[in-house]
Amino acid sequence: MRGTPQPRPAQPARLWAPTRSPSRFRRPTSPSCGCPPSSRSGPRSPLKPTRKAGRDFLESRLRLRVNREKSAVAPVGERKFLGYRLDAGGTLGIAPKSLQRSKARLRQITKRNRAVSLAQMIGEANTYLAGWVTYFRHARSHSELRGLDGWLRRKLRCVRLKQCKQPKALRRFLRQHGVSPRQARELASSGRGWWCLANSPQAKIAMDIAWFAGQGLINLSVRHMALNAQRNRRGTRPVRPVV
Repeated sequence: MRGTPQPRPAQPARLWAPTRSPSRFRRPTSPSCGCPPSSRSGPRSPLKPTRKAGRDFLESRLRLRVNREKSAVAPVGERKFLGYRLDAGGTLGIAPKSLQRSKARLRQITKRNRAVSLAQMIGEANTYLAGWVTYFRHARSHSELRGLDGWLRRKLRCVRLKQCKQPKALRRFLRQHGVSPRQARELASSGRGWWCLANSPQAKIAMDIAWFAGQGLINLSVRHMALNAQRNRRGTRPVRPVV
């Protein structure tokens, strides 16, 4: 029948929680997170998914699968939830695994053996990063974003240096972007790898932050601060700025 809501397929449950309803338990959502009041009550908490009674109830009665790898009772700072981590003072941060996944995606985009132009690589990276940084707009992770910015610029420098192919073309590119003739000659005649050369002072002078801004690359830390400076959807108060 048209317009009839379709049932949502069951998903693996990470945690389960008791309720006061007549059925004693409610259907859990995935993912979910429960925070015991103290470290002493953590091992005794009914949220612990490794308890045999709770696991049997979820898997036999509710016919749900418990993901034991992603379920645990641990300090809040050691766990992640929807890509975030909870830092001291109740602030949100970006989980280390989320940063690792973002770097893995950017590695695929910025492979040096891809037969695409640097402009296309930057466009693909911008498409991914624009949504990624918007999702983590509430995280106070300015240092992590600056580190990711520097790492991505080094990856793109590596690609641009390799695209020169010949030492003469590399020397000419460096000279056109403010590198002295002696320094350009030293870098062009160096036998080190592209990743090492991308971190050299000559490469940083030729392809600095302003150069990448001219190429259209998103600056994550600047974009993150701009998102936090905007008012929330209701327009009542601004989001806490990153310090």
